[in-house]
Amino acid sequence: MITDQDVYYAFRAAQARAKDRGFRMPKDWDAFLAKMTPMNREWLQRGTIAFNTRFSNIDIDRYMSCGFEIWKSFTYKNLLHEKVIQLYIHKDKTKKRQLEVSQREIETTFNTIEDFLRDKPVRPGYTQLQNFCKFREGEVRICINMYVQGKVDVMTLAYCVNRGYIKLTDDERALSPYLVQRYRDILDALEDVKPFIAQKENELDEDHGR
Repeated sequence: MITDQDVYYAFRAAQARAKDRGFRMPKDWDAFLAKMTPMNREWLQRGTIAFNTRFSNIDIDRYMSCGFEIWKSFTYKNLLHEKVIQLYIHKDKTKKRQLEVSQREIETTFNTIEDFLRDKPVRPGYTQLQNFCKFREGEVRICINMYVQGKVDVMTLAYCVNRGYIKLTDDERALSPYLVQRYRDILDALEDVKPFIAQKENELDEDHGR
């Protein structure tokens, strides 16, 4: 169950992100709530009820970010404003479509990796994905060349970099400017597909008898 304190935290966290600054939560929540203006308290509590009922499937952190995307001075009064609801729905649908596309690309990537590793030796102590990241063509690793050729998707490559399976050389960074220049944004998107990639990594190991 979401509490009014949870809603307040999500609101303040989104406000801090929007204004690029930190924030502190009240030490005594009940005392803080009692000091709020009656209208602010009512709007906060209305929001809390909505997030526990008709909007119970909403991610309140992303929802609050939508509010500050519409208004820099987003307030409790607009917690349930139709504009925020519609923007959230639009972004949620877009996010789900992107997730479906990413998962298809990841599936294709792992099929390609499995084919490549079919006649390759297993390295003790490494997952097969780690093993894949160690193969080279000259000075450049196979995974980078396959990424450039469109055979390895950007999320799987970012996962490998993030997990420390591969550390890009200067030549490899030059070959993957999209990943390098947008790495922070890609990492944010990676959070949504990381469990799926981890699942495919485990399946790859199982297929190779680890």
